[in-house]
Amino acid sequence: MAVQVAFSFCALAAVLVCQAAIAAPTEYAIRWAAAEGGPKSATEVLQLLKLEPKKKVETFEVRYFRTGVPADAPALSTSIVRERSDGSEPQITFKYRADLPLPATASWKCPLTSFDKSKFETDITFLGAPVRKAYSWSCTGAGSLASLLPGALLPQPVGCGARMVRRESKGMEYKVEEWQLKTGATVLEVSWTATDDAKDQQQFADQVVAPLLARIKPLDRSKTEIGSSC
Repeated sequence: MAVQVAFSFCALAAVLVCQAAIAAPTEYAIRWAAAEGGPKSATEVLQLLKLEPKKKVETFEVRYFRTGVPADAPALSTSIVRERSDGSEPQITFKYRADLPLPATASWKCPLTSFDKSKFETDITFLGAPVRKAYSWSCTGAGSLASLLPGALLPQPVGCGARMVRRESKGMEYKVEEWQLKTGATVLEVSWTATDDAKDQQQFADQVVAPLLARIKPLDRSKTEIGSSC
């Protein structure tokens, strides 16, 4: 990995969420619609950025759900539920997302009845030269949505879902995702997990954002908004 981060893993939903031992990981990202110019596939992105891909190619079906708000949800946050499957057992993620940093010590519990990991994360999205920052905490478990999320939260599907193909580069381990929406549109994303500091942000800007900006129009939408398109 390009950077090592320490975040906690919890096995039981009955206990308070384990906390990050050091700063939360940060995901840098840039997204664009293939129809508006630039690379139109994950393979083309890797070629443009002169990145050597790993052999593994992952393909997922992704759906998002709107849900009720748990009583202990952090203030000023929104709740997101994602179901992701590669043909085997689905992975269900419950996420709190906010525009301001979440409390460093979580007072909330994971709403899933069973989960095996949780994490804090900072999301930095490049909109060109400016960036947008958001903060999140999530927990993820394996199983069906019906078995993992209490019925009282009333999860409702949002949009039509999407098919996502992911490739990763060797070395710096940049991730390239190709989102194929039910509308027929294709959205691309390049992301990198590092730390929230000026050095890492500048590296992503120089190695990824700069070569792309001459060819693309960055999207001001999150993956949740993109994956929920119908």
